[in-house]
Amino acid sequence: RWSNSRQRDGVTRRLVLAMALLVAVVAAALAVPMATVVSNDQRAAFVSNLQVDTLSTAVALAAQPRAQWQATAQEVAARTGARVVVVGDDLSLIADSDNSSLDRAFDRPEVQQALTGSLTSDVRASVTLGEALRYVAAPVVEAEQVVAAVRLSLPESSVNEQVRRTQAWLIVFVLAVVVAA
Repeated sequence: RWSNSRQRDGVTRRLVLAMALLVAVVAAALAVPMATVVSNDQRAAFVSNLQVDTLSTAVALAAQPRAQWQATAQEVAARTGARVVVVGDDLSLIADSDNSSLDRAFDRPEVQQALTGSLTSDVRASVTLGEALRYVAAPVVEAEQVVAAVRLSLPESSVNEQVRRTQAWLIVFVLAVVVAA
C-alpha cells in the first residue's frame, strides 16, 4: 500500500511537471509572435502620435502671429519631448525649441517636402546627433499658401526604448503565467 501511494505521488509529480512544461512551451510560442505584433503596434502608434502632434502644431502656427511661434515650439517640445523646428519658405530658421547651436542649416529633404505641401515621416541618419532620427514634417499654410514647415523629431532610440519597455512587461507577464501554472 505504501508503494502504491509513492507510485501515485511520482506519477502526479511527473504529470504536474509535464503540464507546467506544456504551459511554458505554449506561453513561449505565443509570446514570440505577440512581441512582434506589440513592437510593430508600438512603432505605428508612436509615429501616428508624432504625426498628429506635427499637424496640430502646423495648424496652431497658422492661426497665430509669427512672434508667437517660438513660444509654441517650446510648449509643444515640452509636451511631446520632441525637438520642434519651424523653417520659413526661404529655409530661414523661424523657431527652434532647442536653442543650441546645433543643426542651424535646415535645407533637409523633409523640410523641402513639407514646403511643397506634403506631410513627410521617416527615419534617417543624423550626422549632428550621431544616431537615427525619427521625424515628421508638415506644411504651415496661411491663406492657401505654404509659408513655413514645422518638423518634430526624436532620436529613434526613444522609440526603441519604448518598445523595449513594453516587451519587458510582456516577458514579465509570460513568466507570471508560467509560474502561476
